[in-house]
Amino acid sequence: MYPDPNTPRRPYQPVEPMQGAEDSEQTWPASYNNPYEPNTPYPGAPPVPPPPPQAPKPGRTIVPLALVIAALLILIGGALLYVVVRATTQTTSTSPSPTSQIAPTPRPTQPIIVTTVVTTVIVNGSQPQSTPLVQVPYTAQSIYNAFNQAGIRMGTASWDNNWKCCTYYPEGNAIVWRDPSGANVDIATFVSPGEANKDGSQLAAQGFGTYTHNNCLLSFDATLPSQAEENYIQVMNVVCRG
Repeated sequence: MYPDPNTPRRPYQPVEPMQGAEDSEQTWPASYNNPYEPNTPYPGAPPVPPPPPQAPKPGRTIVPLALVIAALLILIGGALLYVVVRATTQTTSTSPSPTSQIAPTPRPTQPIIVTTVVTTVIVNGSQPQSTPLVQVPYTAQSIYNAFNQAGIRMGTASWDNNWKCCTYYPEGNAIVWRDPSGANVDIATFVSPGEANKDGSQLAAQGFGTYTHNNCLLSFDATLPSQAEENYIQVMNVVCRG
């Protein structure tokens, strides 16, 4: 803004230094007139202009940005590490581990108890003696076959048609064989338990070992070992059910 040339100017009055001004602080007149702006006196000293704006320093902007980038990289790296560890753990837990093959511990041999019997057997000698047509629940042949299926070792068997020892003749026939121990063993079946018990008591009186169960009669020489006798009895109790 330029001053108006028609505006009268105040004459310049030099300011005389005050006595002792060298030793005191600088003083200003009571008012200050801007020669370029008429009628605009300022009281006291002229105003101090504001400082120029400072340009932002490059370092103050780069450091926060670098910290943010570093934090993002740490978060991404941690997430990737978690995914890799989790996938490795799942693969390890689902992989089948090798198992060692352990041979089974052998168990002591015991007589085999069977519940089914075979209906055929080859017996040396003549055919069994014909008997009256009566209904018997099991025959000597079926019990002898059960002994074979149970794994009991027996010698060659034959029909026992010479049944003159006792009161009743076995309606289910009788079979005799030699046990590996050398003792003779005989199995006979009757139409009733009473007949089996009667003939068994008569054979026992003659020095034979006997065992009856329902309609079945097992007789044997006294020299038959007790373990072999127990094996025969276990199978016989299964087959000769009431």
